[in-house]
Amino acid sequence: MWNLWNQKPSFRFEIDNFSEKEIAMVSKVFVSGGHEWYLGVYPMDEDYPYDNYLSVYLHATNSKPLGSGWQRTANFYFLLLNQSDQVLYRSYVQEHIDFHAESLTWGIQKTLPLSFFQEEGFLENDKLIVEVYIQIVESFDGERGDVSEKKETVDINGFQVLASQVTPTRKIFAEHPDLAVDFKLKNQVVRTEYMNVLLNLIETLNKPSQDHSETELSNAHSKLSELTEAGFKLEWLKSKLGKVSLKRKKPDADVQQIDERVKNEMMKLDFKLDCLKTKIEEVSLERKKSDDADGSRVKEMEGRIKNLEMMVSDLKAKLGKEKAISSDDGISTFIRREIVFVMITCRCTFEQHTFQTNSMSWGFRKTLPRSKFKKKRFLENDRLIVEVYIQIVETFDGERGDVLEKKETVDINGFQVLASQITPARKLFAVHPDLADDFKPKNQVVRTEYMNVLLNLIETLNKPSQDHSETELSNAHSKLSELTEAGFKLEWLKSKLDEVSLKRKKADADVQQLDERLKNLEQMKLDFKLDCLKSKLEEVSLERKKSDDVDGSRVREMEGRIKNLEMMVSDLKVKMDKEEAKSFADGFLLIDEVD
Repeated sequence: MWNLWNQKPSFRFEIDNFSEKEIAMVSKVFVSGGHEWYLGVYPMDEDYPYDNYLSVYLHATNSKPLGSGWQRTANFYFLLLNQSDQVLYRSYVQEHIDFHAESLTWGIQKTLPLSFFQEEGFLENDKLIVEVYIQIVESFDGERGDVSEKKETVDINGFQVLASQVTPTRKIFAEHPDLAVDFKLKNQVVRTEYMNVLLNLIETLNKPSQDHSETELSNAHSKLSELTEAGFKLEWLKSKLGKVSLKRKKPDADVQQIDERVKNEMMKLDFKLDCLKTKIEEVSLERKKSDDADGSRVKEMEGRIKNLEMMVSDLKAKLGKEKAISSDDGISTFIRREIVFVMITCRCTFEQHTFQTNSMSWGFRKTLPRSKFKKKRFLENDRLIVEVYIQIVETFDGERGDVLEKKETVDINGFQVLASQITPARKLFAVHPDLADDFKPKNQVVRTEYMNVLLNLIETLNKPSQDHSETELSNAHSKLSELTEAGFKLEWLKSKLDEVSLKRKKADADVQQLDERLKNLEQMKLDFKLDCLKSKLEEVSLERKKSDDVDGSRVREMEGRIKNLEMMVSDLKVKMDKEEAKSFADGFLLIDEVD
């Protein structure tokens, strides 16, 4: 998955003396993803000269002629920064945007009001920086002549690789010239596929170690084994995989360390309880040796001491439960992730592949060893079920005739929509016929993009409220505001968004309230037990004062022992509070480390 916020910008456009600029500013041509682009920054948008917003656009360009029907599909977003690289504005991500001969430009009409830039101190030294982040999803340079491949390849040391793979492939052979000396396979399609697997494996291992899942590392070991068997010399890559696996195991060791800490604390509590039992036994032994005439009172106090022992035992059990909760929180988080991993271990990984004329099949050569299926009871009734889960990212049915659009559209109330959008678009205008009465833009490409944003927003809000993240709702508010400013009448959608936001906040509040109630209940239980202990000790003290027993010294001695027990109970309660705090902290720490 594309990491939106951690990659380097595709291009950085620095504009000095920004306040003096009144006309469009255009950057130099730059290359990203193997394609040429340039940025356009407009202090006044031609469609909305009265809105006074800064507009930013990404333009596709080509220094060399391309064939008919060329197209590049990209995800991108913009950042506006001051001279200190402080982010002033971040656009939402424009996803799967098609650039082609009839649609060379896409961007954001409204970023920040121009009045912001006139405020003193808003821009340091009157300098504005525009960054663009681009990810190429798919590209097609068009048809040339009668027969032309959709994706051209280049021969690197006997392997046919795509243009985007030339640099990493050359780097591999430069660093490891004997890489494919013993490579056995001669079929060019198979050789290309093996090289793709190798390049993808290297890219995977170059990610930060905390981003690797157990399944991903397991698959990496399998792929490395398969590549080695095919004849690649990969000792250097095996060493790197070993290091990555070792770093990944460190969070598991942290979980084990926490478990050891809990065990040590339990041993300390057992020792303290043994001390308490020893003291109780001493009191009991002295009672048996006593010939005191008022032995009944001593027996009564012994009963009270036994009650105290039971309460101490209850507190110990409570502390043990708190520790168990501490341990369970960490382990269950890890186990839940393991369950997901196990479900994926059957090689059901999420990968994006392109099916085309010369590559009609994709799959996994190794799933489970055949010996597994021969084991008794491995398959119930000797029946195997294979499921496949497919998500279509993009399709292209090929060129028909001289000129044919890659994606056909249909006009719905003046908006060009894809075939898959016809039903929701018609339903939208049927329920809200005045939806676009005040819609301002006339450019058909702009109108289509606004309709895409609206349909996507409606689809997002139709999800269950618990599935919405804070970021998703924040983006939804921004998109709704932009759609409303463009002229759509969306009071009904605003009400729905408010309702979804309210449900989301209510769910968070319910969780917080439940957590507070649980904490209060635990504290009340502890306070109640302590009050019981204090009450019993006060009764013992009161009876001691009323006692005129000749052997009162022995009773006072036992009272001293009871006070010692009270101190130990108090110590246990303090220990329990610390363990609860540690449990809470360790739980959050473990979740951070696993995620």
